Amino acid sequence: MSKLYELTHNENELLALLQNFTEDQDSEMYEAIQEQLEFTRDDIDHTVDRITKMISECDAHADSREKESDRLANSARIFRNKSKRLANYLKYCFERDGTRSVKTETHEVALIKQSGKPALDIDESALPPAYFKAVQTIKVDRQKIWDDMGKTGDQIPGVRICERGYRLRISK
Repeated sequence: MSKLYELTHNENELLALLQNFTEDQDSEMYEAIQEQLEFTRDDIDHTVDRITKMISECDAHADSREKESDRLANSARIFRNKSKRLANYLKYCFERDGTRSVKTETHEVALIKQSGKPALDIDESALPPAYFKAVQTIKVDRQKIWDDMGKTGDQIPGVRICERGYRLRISK
């Protein structure tokens, strides 16, 4: 079976032969070239048909894999949500009972303080204007509050430091 580029090359050569054919030349030769041209065109049609079937098959495989990928992503999302719910349940039970850590055969679970800066409870109506920054909308400049509280150690009106929350750490 010839390749498509070979078949189209042959077709072009046969067409060139037919265009250069004069009436004085052998009619049997003309008929043979015509017949060969028909065979070549049939081969081209057959090859194009096989290629388009392969394209359709590849597209079908791709569609199938995309659907399977979506199904697996959805399944992963379900398991991730279940994992979060179970961790939140475990954290809730630890906080309710005052448990700080538990060691099992496979895991060590501890209720630990979250890292980073603790949350600020800000009463914007009592906050001095220096702690606001200009943006599209006026927002509290939390970084400036932290910077000023760190420099002077003074309490800023409208700001109260909150206790840090807890997060669950599971080690293997």
